[in-house]
Amino acid sequence: MTAFPFDTNPNEPIKLGLIVLSSDETIEDEFRAMLPKSCSLFQTRIHSAPEVTPDTLMEMKAGLATSASMIPPSFNVDLVGYACTSGATMIGPKNVATEVQKVHPNAQVCTPITAVMRALNTLGARKIGMVTPYIPDVSQEMRNLLIENGFEISALVSFEVSTEAIVARITADAIKRAVRAASVDGADAVFVSCTNLRTVDVIDDLEDELGIAIVTSNQALAWDMLTSVGISTAQSAVPGRLSKT
Repeated sequence: MTAFPFDTNPNEPIKLGLIVLSSDETIEDEFRAMLPKSCSLFQTRIHSAPEVTPDTLMEMKAGLATSASMIPPSFNVDLVGYACTSGATMIGPKNVATEVQKVHPNAQVCTPITAVMRALNTLGARKIGMVTPYIPDVSQEMRNLLIENGFEISALVSFEVSTEAIVARITADAIKRAVRAASVDGADAVFVSCTNLRTVDVIDDLEDELGIAIVTSNQALAWDMLTSVGISTAQSAVPGRLSKT
């Protein structure tokens, strides 16, 4: 046996962590299609109930730090995203950051709901149509949070589904019809919520058709994570008007 010499690469890429719900079937495919090769993505999962209710969403708070620890602190990730729009709304973005930073104290933390609000502000959109897959109790909490942060909700359209396995299978045509229904009364943009809803492939077509910005959970979270670590969306495949900001 011969001890063979080797070199190590001194240049490390930007490192992003992503906490994905155990019930989510969508975000990983959509994320990998959007992120540039100039960053590395490390994923972990958090236990989530198959039914989305205010109570089941709040239950995830207790597991955030444990799930974050499955991305080893020695990786020195630059940023961790918690991939649940409704969960971040119910738990609170600041509480999400507190739990994740127990494990990764030097990492930035992003959530879809804060990413969406930052995206809407960047686009100059104040009057917002909303599309969600959630039951009314969850949709209303998200609507209230947006209003508290200065947005006007012109319409709220929901599929009113609580089962994640169904959400992941809602068709592109159904999503397009819902966005059209929400794009009323002079809306500046339509926000389509949920990381498990397959939305990335419909954004450009809807923006061309409706003439307004379309902001979705996965698109906004990818955009926010990239821009927060200094990566231009021009280097990525983030769709829609958001990619031009």
